[in-house]
Amino acid sequence: MLHLGSGCSAAAIQGGVSVDTSMGFTPLEGLVMGTRSGDLDPALPGFLARAEGVDVAEVETWLNQRSGLLGLAGGSGDVRDLLAREADDPLTRLALDVFCHRARKYLGCPGQKLHPPP
Repeated sequence: MLHLGSGCSAAAIQGGVSVDTSMGFTPLEGLVMGTRSGDLDPALPGFLARAEGVDVAEVETWLNQRSGLLGLAGGSGDVRDLLAREADDPLTRLALDVFCHRARKYLGCPGQKLHPPP
């Protein structure tokens, strides 16, 4: 089961009972979302903090509010907006491809194309 919106999550349901979920300790874990990164390498926040000369709190703000579809495509994290401009914008197309790849990964079918080219 997928919940896809500005926030996104996946759940494995068996016999009407959730047996696993993409959600973790914070909303960052799991699928790429409108402004949240989703799963990432655990060393990335420390790397970014050192590379950019900021504290971890600033990196957390980036990952929660300026990443995901918004960070990949720029301008908007709303899938409706991105679908309207994907044919003319390679970064928007990349953002949608990443979004779909991550959803397929959680569904257990990472090689299948669920988002056809425009």
